[in-house]
Amino acid sequence: MDYSTIFRRYNTTENLPFLLLNKRVEFPTDRTLHIYGTRLVDGNTPWTTMSYKIYGTIDYWWILCSLNPSSVFYANDSDVIYYIKPEYLDVILNSISSNI
Repeated sequence: MDYSTIFRRYNTTENLPFLLLNKRVEFPTDRTLHIYGTRLVDGNTPWTTMSYKIYGTIDYWWILCSLNPSSVFYANDSDVIYYIKPEYLDVILNSISSNI
């Protein structure tokens, strides 16, 4: 699924595409739910890299960033971060898309 369909897409006057990221996406705050996993970060790691390590694609950096708001650009060394387990990702993304 192309995550960018969640956000509105616009073009600049030079016809360059950009996404309007102010769409609010909320995840359950109960981090003990079975959909969540945790991972210990080894070295400061950009969210795109963490997304690739967990999901095999950089496309879901925004989920990791949303679930771990203490650091905007990267996961801090020795932090324990939350992520949506890969087996639940499609269900959650489809739910978000159907509520756009």
